[in-house]
Amino acid sequence: MLNTTALYGYINVSYNDMESKSAVTGRDIDWDGVNFIFDPQRRPTIPANNGRVVVEYTLDGSEIILELDTIIIDELINEAHNNTVSFNVSGLLNVTETTIPTDALEQFVDADLSMAIRLPQGSITLDAKALASVSNQAKGDDVSISIAQVEHINLNEDQQNALSANDVVFSIKMLSDEEFISRFDGGRLTITVPYEGELPATIWYLNSAGVKEKHSIVRTDMFRNVSFTVEHLSFYVIGHDSETIEPPEEFSGTSPSQLNAALSKGDVMLTTPGSGGYGIAAGSTLVIPEGKTLYVSTILNVRRDATLRIEGTLVVLPGGRLNSDGHATSGTGTIVITNSGELINEGYVEIAQRSKLTNLGTITNTGATGNFGRFEIRAGVEFTRGTTGGNRALNIHRDAVILVIE
Repeated sequence: MLNTTALYGYINVSYNDMESKSAVTGRDIDWDGVNFIFDPQRRPTIPANNGRVVVEYTLDGSEIILELDTIIIDELINEAHNNTVSFNVSGLLNVTETTIPTDALEQFVDADLSMAIRLPQGSITLDAKALASVSNQAKGDDVSISIAQVEHINLNEDQQNALSANDVVFSIKMLSDEEFISRFDGGRLTITVPYEGELPATIWYLNSAGVKEKHSIVRTDMFRNVSFTVEHLSFYVIGHDSETIEPPEEFSGTSPSQLNAALSKGDVMLTTPGSGGYGIAAGSTLVIPEGKTLYVSTILNVRRDATLRIEGTLVVLPGGRLNSDGHATSGTGTIVITNSGELINEGYVEIAQRSKLTNLGTITNTGATGNFGRFEIRAGVEFTRGTTGGNRALNIHRDAVILVIE
């Protein structure tokens, strides 16, 4: 009914301007004396692909249901960053579960993409192999993914007895058509959750019998977020373990001889500041002794006529980089992995033209996507292949010289 007694009247109406969406009932439409001022319905959105795409959603309690039509799916694929489709739901503080249409996952898999979801209580990244496994196992029209902190009292008695008072327990689940998806056919998931307890942090897998299995590699960033990689889902416990080995000391020297000396005493974290990182000078040799580990979170550059000899373990962390350099006339950068040695790459390795990479031990190349687990062997490299493994293949360029160990 029109209110004609006031200068600015209004009409109380029901309207619906979007197909298959519920109407807004009883909303006032303002009258300015000449025209009715109509504001159309607005759908809530979350950012995707670092804000380059917006995605509409529906909330159902603590669950967010992403609405991905063909146009949005194509846009997500075209705007993928580092071969990853990402959804940021962290602004919806009460949300613990994200639901995604199965047909969207299938198209992400066809595009050979990874997928990341950031929730208020943590984030989860599925590499391309894990995402393909989820898509193949999904029997329903959608897949729900959840990360939620679990109170100790909600666990069974055996599980409660296995915990310390300050341990934090997270439940990480995937379901499709009410069936759990917990294994990923060799694919890997990277989980990142906040942790405010005592450092260094330790991650355990907790089974229904209350048995805790310690996770091997755990990282804590400057914001006290803990990251770890898993190949199956269940309860995971974060806490402090008195038996946990303290992180290696950061190296503050400038020369290979100083780094050699530090490695002879124990494990070393190489975090040299600056964009140039750390270089092994021409004519110098850096040796990682058997039983010792060098972690690289900066750039380690094997310059022309320099040698890196891996008798122990070299771990290139996410964000870290190992380079070699070579030149037709001024020397060759050489990397030798001995029988006891292992190179684990979770960052970026680039063996440049006319360099040498001799692998008599093991190369394990693993990472989520993009430059996390990228291993480039350029044309003209002399590569002795040896044993290789991990969830990401080495990218051996045409005209590289490959030598096979008999």
